[in-house]
Amino acid sequence: MALWSPLLVTPDGLDYLQGAFTLAHGGGFGDVVPYKAPGLTVLLAGLMWVTHAYFPLLHGLQALLGLVTVVMAWGLLRPIGRWRALAGAVAVGLHPVLLMYEGYLLRESLAAFLLTLIGWLLLRGRREQGAGWAGWKWTIATGAACGALALLRENGPVTVGVVAVLSGLLCPYPYPRRVWMGVARGCCVLSVAVAVLLPWGWHLHTTHGVIGVTVPKLQFNRVVNAWWAGLLDGTELNGLGRGKSDYAYVARALVLTHAGGPGGEATPADTVVWWMTNQPRELEDLCKELIDTASARRPAKLWACRADAIAGLMGVWSVKNPAARTDAFNARALMGESRWTTNYLFDVEGLLTLSRFKDREQPLRAVLADTRAPLRTLPDSGRAGLVRGWWRVFEVLRFVFGWGFLLGVAAAAIRREWVMAAIGAVVLLNLGGAAWVALTPIDRFAAPFIPLMVVVAAFGAGEVLAWRPRGRRAMGASDRLQPGVDRAAEGPPMIG
Repeated sequence: MALWSPLLVTPDGLDYLQGAFTLAHGGGFGDVVPYKAPGLTVLLAGLMWVTHAYFPLLHGLQALLGLVTVVMAWGLLRPIGRWRALAGAVAVGLHPVLLMYEGYLLRESLAAFLLTLIGWLLLRGRREQGAGWAGWKWTIATGAACGALALLRENGPVTVGVVAVLSGLLCPYPYPRRVWMGVARGCCVLSVAVAVLLPWGWHLHTTHGVIGVTVPKLQFNRVVNAWWAGLLDGTELNGLGRGKSDYAYVARALVLTHAGGPGGEATPADTVVWWMTNQPRELEDLCKELIDTASARRPAKLWACRADAIAGLMGVWSVKNPAARTDAFNARALMGESRWTTNYLFDVEGLLTLSRFKDREQPLRAVLADTRAPLRTLPDSGRAGLVRGWWRVFEVLRFVFGWGFLLGVAAAAIRREWVMAAIGAVVLLNLGGAAWVALTPIDRFAAPFIPLMVVVAAFGAGEVLAWRPRGRRAMGASDRLQPGVDRAAEGPPMIG
C-alpha cells in the first residue's frame, strides 16, 4: 500500500531535502538545519550519492523496513504463542497510521522501525545469559540502535537513557552478580549510543556552541503547541496579541523584546527560523518566559492540556483538540478539507508553485524528474477514498490498542514478564514526557511507538483469553521461559 501512492513531501520534508542535496554534492553540513536531528537528512544524502532515483529508493526502503518491523513484532510475541504472534504482526502490518507514514518524507516510519528493533534487542539480551560475546553483542547492538534513534528524533536521547536503565534491570543473572552486571550493561548501552552521537555532536558544538543533537528548541515547541491548545491568549506581553498563527505569535514577541533579526519584510516563519538558527538561546529564553507566564496565570488550563495530551497520545480517549492535528498529514488534507494550510500535503510539482520554496527549486526539480516515471500513483479521488475509509478504521483501532496496551502493561507487571513490562515502560515514559512537556496530543509524537503498543496490547489480550478461573491449573514456574531457552513449541510460555 505504501508503494501504491506517491512519496509525499510536506514543508518539513523540504529541510531534509535541501540539506541532503547540499551534503550529497560536496557542500558539507551547511544546509542541514541545526534545529532538527540530522538522521533522515544524512540517510537521504547517502541515497542521493548512490543513485539519481533516490526518492523511489527511499520509498522502497521505508516500505521494506515496515515489513521488517512486522517480522520483529512477530518475534517479540512468538515465545508466548503462535496465534498471538500472528495477530500482533497482522495488526502492525495493517495499521493505518504506519502505512500512511511509509509514504512521506518524514521520520516517523524509520523511528517506528528503530523502536521496534530496540524492543526486540532487549528481548534477545534478556534471553542470552552468557557473559561472553554471545551475551554482550545484543547489548552493543541495543546501544547502536539507541544512538541511531537519537540522531533521527530530537527526543531520542530520552529513549537512550530509559533503555540504558532497562537494559541493566533486565540483566538475567542471580543476585548479587545481577547488580554489577546490570550496571555494566547499562553503561555499555549508554557508551555505544554516545559514540554514535559523538561525530554529529562535535560538529554542532564547533559550529553553534551547544552540546546535544540539536540547538535548543524545547521551549519554542512548547509555545507552538500551547498556542494551538489555547493556553496562550496573547496577554503574556504588553501589545502582543494572539496573532493569526503560532509563528506569527512568536515573531511578534521577538519584535517586542529583541532588536535585530532578518529585517526587511520577512514573514513570521522566516523571522522565527532566523532566530532559531542564529540566536537559539535567546529564542528559548523568551519562549520559556511566555509559557511560564501563561502557566502561572491559568494552571487549570495547563493541567487540562496535559490530560488531553496523555489521553490523546495513548489513544484511550477521543480528544477534540485543535492542536492534535491528527488529520493534518493524513486523511483530510488528501480530501481537501484540512484547515491547517501550513501542513498541507504536496506532491513535488505542487511545491514548485509556491514562492516561498523557490530557493529549493534545484533539488525539487531533480526529485520531480526522478519520481515521475518509476512511481505509480492513485488518482486523487481514489487516494482520498482509500484514506477516508482507512482513517475510520483507525478511529476504532486507536481505542482498542490504547486500552489494550494499558491492559498489557498491567498483565506484564502482575505476571512478572519483565521484557513486556520494559517495553511498556519505554512507551509510557516517552509519551508521558511528551504529554507533560508538549501539552498537545499530536499524533506524530505517538506514531513511532505504535508497533510496541500493539505488541503489548496483543500480549495483554492473550493473557485475558488464557485466564482460567480458580480451581483450574494455573501456569507454574516450570512453564516460564528461561533465558536462552525457546519453548514456543510447548505451548504459551512466558517471555520474561
